[in-house]
Amino acid sequence: MKCFWLHAGEKGIERLTGLLTFPNGSKLPADAEADVVIRYGRLAPEPASPVLLGRLAPILRILRGKGQGDLLRECGLKPAFFFGTRRSQADSSVLPPSVVWEYRIPVFQQEALTVYGRKAGAAGEAMLVKQGDQRFRELPDEERQHRARRAMKDAVRAVYALGLDYALVTVLSTAESETWIAEVDAMPDWRGEWTIRFAEAFNRFAAEEWPEKPSLLLGADPEFLLVSESGKVVPASRYLDRQGKVGCDAVILSGHRVILPLAELRPAPSLDVAGLVRSLRRTMRAAAQRIPSAELAWLAGGMPVKGLPLGGHIHFSGVPLTSPLLRALDNYGALPLLLLEGEGSRGRRPRYGRLGDSRRKSHGGFEYRPLPSWLASPELAAGVLALARTIVLHWRELRQDPLLHPGLRRRFYRGDADALRETAARLWAELEPLAAYREQAKELAWLKRQLFAEPAGRGLIDSGGDIRAAWGIGAADYTLPESLAAPLRGPLLKDAALHPLIPELV
Repeated sequence: MKCFWLHAGEKGIERLTGLLTFPNGSKLPADAEADVVIRYGRLAPEPASPVLLGRLAPILRILRGKGQGDLLRECGLKPAFFFGTRRSQADSSVLPPSVVWEYRIPVFQQEALTVYGRKAGAAGEAMLVKQGDQRFRELPDEERQHRARRAMKDAVRAVYALGLDYALVTVLSTAESETWIAEVDAMPDWRGEWTIRFAEAFNRFAAEEWPEKPSLLLGADPEFLLVSESGKVVPASRYLDRQGKVGCDAVILSGHRVILPLAELRPAPSLDVAGLVRSLRRTMRAAAQRIPSAELAWLAGGMPVKGLPLGGHIHFSGVPLTSPLLRALDNYGALPLLLLEGEGSRGRRPRYGRLGDSRRKSHGGFEYRPLPSWLASPELAAGVLALARTIVLHWRELRQDPLLHPGLRRRFYRGDADALRETAARLWAELEPLAAYREQAKELAWLKRQLFAEPAGRGLIDSGGDIRAAWGIGAADYTLPESLAAPLRGPLLKDAALHPLIPELV
């Protein structure tokens, strides 16, 4: 991959550029093409590069102090206040009480590079001194307890939420273990010790090899709920272990209490959508043998039972995890699919289903997490997976980013499908000429009809019915000999008063 660092000769920039192992300068060489340009600040030009990191518009928005707090709040973060900017009325947040730790965290794309920390003043107030203050120290791994790890996670979320690709984030942690975003600095001072960490990350990124035709491996782990005829949730942990091709998954309540009500399918990955859908059906048949009660309804969607959100996570291997790739999945995937959501899916956000939510996986790939469970039918599953595969194979060719605009993003988080329909149609039109789209024309034509035909398939994802009929899971799939059936583990919890949103579990 050919990478170029573009700047405008800002004061102190030479400290960073002296550490870079790839070309840099204040002007792109006329005789060389760059696959990726990383630009800095507000003065450098914005070239028409296939992949651009450090876009100008989000940087200017931060420098002007417009709407930052709203953007963070929409994705579930708590903004404290922003200094060094002209704060708008919308960002008039206050400093949280009882601050016990203050962190500075350099972030590049989806990675917190390290964490610098110090304890707050004796009065529990953050000191928030200027960059370069040496009272911060880099915390080694063994000192990164819950507070620091959560601060690092929220710093990554804040950088993505503001449309940035890298920044230095100041995070406050309170006595109640809440994290507040105090500042997101899109133009870090390269005199600080974090410069070395940024340079190391930029160099690692520039050294990556991106194949022209990646061998993409596709996987998934969609979730569903078990509900009795009386409408009560039956915990999946009665029948399933945490591990395995069919397992149970957790919901974390207030006070860090964990319950295991969700069932999760973990099919074998595949190189194509048809193979993954077949693997999903096999895994559902295995689930039927582990869950021997044909009377329990299997419900999918975003939140078929209030208080229990479900995810339709999709896994990718063979492609790099980059901020532009995530933005492509958000714009060309999550935004159009909002047209098929019902009230259940809208109720997940912002804690679940937030834009850009992703996790690196031990197999070397990553998991894309914003989508609700799309198990309502095999046709829907095939359409969603084909859409995701098309985007990931062609992300460098996709240019639109309507979710960069705060007003449109606000409509997304509110679930305002009518206001997003025209935007979704423009995004879809850009996908149709692509090679991967043509390869999966049958699956995507079906999905397009549901999205845009009249009447549209509004609420299709949250249709609310038992998914087994659509997948052909019938009585024959429950015929496992009793001697081989998994033992019933009994109720997970006897206390029905788990949480005000969560119904009684039997």
